[in-house]
Amino acid sequence: KLHKNKKIKALDTRLNFDSRLTKLPKTTVTEIIDLDDIYNNRRLFEKGKFNTKKSKIILSVWDYDIKDDDTITILLNGETIIDNHRLSNKKLVMPISLKADKNQLTIHADYLGKLPPITAMLSLHDGDLVTRYAMHADMKRSDTINIISIKR
Repeated sequence: KLHKNKKIKALDTRLNFDSRLTKLPKTTVTEIIDLDDIYNNRRLFEKGKFNTKKSKIILSVWDYDIKDDDTITILLNGETIIDNHRLSNKKLVMPISLKADKNQLTIHADYLGKLPPITAMLSLHDGDLVTRYAMHADMKRSDTINIISIKR
């Protein structure tokens, strides 16, 4: 047993471990940050409108400029549908369900990459029509598209 303790003491010394420490220091959470509050302070710029008679459409997004690790979050009607996604030349494709009447699709920058601002190409496809939008965003502004779902 004595030999074992010597080994432990040697290890403790190397790691600067204080064997007298019996309690871990207390940590206090002083502020909880709501990530939506970060986005709420950004100016919104409407990039266009998309009219459809469909209740579901296909959203595609990719980096249309130099791949520089841009990272985005996309909201549909205030709800996150794509979170902290790193853009590449490869399209991210996903179906989205629309509510009747007006829908708002917003792209927010999470990380600007090496060459700000965010440069994302966003495509909406309803089976009949495909429309592309060159989207830009930084930490002060975000782009939106208003999707109008016409009565079905």
